[in-house]
Order: sequence, then structure tokens, then C-alpha cells
Amino acid sequence: MYQEDNEKTEEYNDTHYKNIRSRGLSHEDESLAVHVAVCAERYKGINNRLEKIERALWWMVTTLIIALGGMVFQLIFFFVKG
Repeated sequence: MYQEDNEKTEEYNDTHYKNIRSRGLSHEDESLAVHVAVCAERYKGINNRLEKIERALWWMVTTLIIALGGMVFQLIFFFVKG
């Protein structure tokens, strides 16, 4: 997965570099544009990973709350019945 992201970034950078050269921008503009493109790709990857972690944590918390609710229900039912 990480390798694919790098290949996509390199492909984008090559295309972007050619576009910048054809417009006659300076080296600083060129470097900044490439830097922004690379950071955007990294941000997408980090954001996707954080969303997966967040989703997993929500499932764990939900499961824990339901399990604890079931335990409380069992204790109340036990004391009322017994």
C-alpha cells in the first residue's frame, strides 16, 4: 500500500514538474509546488489511517458499553429476583 502511494506521488510529481516547466516558473515555485503535492498525498494517507483507527475505537467502546450494560442488567435482575 505504501509503495503504491509512493508510485502515485512520483507519477504525479513527474506530470506536475512538466507542467511547471512548460509555464516557465522559477525553481522555488517548482519546489514549493512539488512539496505541496507530496504533503497532500501524505495527508490523505495519514487521514485514511486515522479514520480506520477511529472507527475501530468506536466499535470497541460501543462493545464495551453494551457489555457493561448487560452486566449491570444481570446484577439488577439477580438482586431483584433473589
